[in-house]
Amino acid sequence: MRIEPNWTPLDKLIREMGANPRPRTLNVVPLDEMKEIEILLKRGIEVKLDEVEVRQGFLGYKENLIILYIDDNTHQTEFVLRDSPQEGRKFHIFDCSTLQRMRSEGRFERYVVTTKSDGFFKVKVMRNKNDDFIVEMAAQLLVCQHCLEEIGYFNPNRSRGVKRSHIVREFSIKEFFDTYTPKFKNLPDRKVN
Repeated sequence: MRIEPNWTPLDKLIREMGANPRPRTLNVVPLDEMKEIEILLKRGIEVKLDEVEVRQGFLGYKENLIILYIDDNTHQTEFVLRDSPQEGRKFHIFDCSTLQRMRSEGRFERYVVTTKSDGFFKVKVMRNKNDDFIVEMAAQLLVCQHCLEEIGYFNPNRSRGVKRSHIVREFSIKEFFDTYTPKFKNLPDRKVN
């Protein structure tokens, strides 16, 4: 996208100071497509499930390891507003049985892909039970247990004597990206139908 600056206010100030505006050029180095995608992924991009790449089970978008979640939490508004993420929607880091079931049932809902690592995601909720007015807010979502199961996160060494719910609450998205991004970049593609 080309940016065309409006120099009129600046030219007006230059004239008010008694000077003459000079022609100017804007030397802009365009973002390459991959850098632009990385920036958009920090905010979140809405996609269909069939647009998500799968590499050896890991989820990707345009060559980036990603987190996948559904931002429509209107049926989970109560949990979001009560700050009860254990009862609300989950985010996915792997092509788990839940996502496979969604695909097989033809439920290609709109998903948001992101690389945001703070655990808070932009979701849509109803303002209250009595109307259909939908608002966006940041909400904490927890990782899907099926995803953790499939990447071996609940191994005996990690979870000895610790409840799975505690492991889920303590899951570090940043650690996940630090650990798996280098591997994801080198894994072969596996298309899911």
